Amino acid sequence: MRVFINEKSLQSQFNATTIVDGVKKFIETVDFLNKLEIDKKILKSQFIFNENAIAGMHLSSSLANNRDLRQNFLQAIQNSIVWNKAQLHDSQLLYSWNEDIVTDTSIAENTEHQIQKTGISALFNFSNCNYSNHTNIDILKEPDQVTNLHCIHNLDSLKKWLRIHKIIEEHDEYDETKKIAPFDDQTVLIGEEFEITTYKNRGRRAYRLKGTNQLWAVDDSKRHIIGKPHLEVFSEIDGKHLGTSFYNEINLDTTRAVNLRKIILRHYPID
Repeated sequence: MRVFINEKSLQSQFNATTIVDGVKKFIETVDFLNKLEIDKKILKSQFIFNENAIAGMHLSSSLANNRDLRQNFLQAIQNSIVWNKAQLHDSQLLYSWNEDIVTDTSIAENTEHQIQKTGISALFNFSNCNYSNHTNIDILKEPDQVTNLHCIHNLDSLKKWLRIHKIIEEHDEYDETKKIAPFDDQTVLIGEEFEITTYKNRGRRAYRLKGTNQLWAVDDSKRHIIGKPHLEVFSEIDGKHLGTSFYNEINLDTTRAVNLRKIILRHYPID
């Protein structure tokens, strides 16, 4: 398993205050990875400290202003590997995302590892960047080869990815007698039939049933006290309520559709 730290997700999005929270989220996620007793590699670019975390300031300068934060950051990545020393992708070829050239970056290196099937991998982004609204991105390698990369943004999205690949265990099996809403990974939403989205319904993350325009989310309301927990299903096209399904089934019951119920089609970064 390989996790590539995306240095290009440092886009001057922080200031002297917000960088603390952003870096702490990063450290929390890397610390969790470091503690996993599995065959894994965390990879970084040799140029990561040259990217701007704060406008006009390289990452190295931004961290220098906070001694404890800098020390914790360096400790978190001390065992990470500089991939440039054994670069797999060809610097003479163009790799791009949304027309931005990403050759000679961790994005291109992750892409080439995917192409050559060296094992599962993901792209780890700093928060509040242009990648934050994406769970996956398509990278074009010239002339016409498209490769999909999975994006990680924080500890929760990392755990979701690890559970999908059966690397870590899910929560205990859901106990219906508790009459509380289940965690997402105690439902069918954790299955390969679904993909996480940047939408939410009443605070709960929505998942897309692959191959459809349906958004599924756990119903977190207090109605679970009197009924079996279920998932609300909405249209990604117009937000309309399509019906419900029990939490442990992929079986849309359209007779349960509520005419005026809708999901607000607003994007929430996976941070």
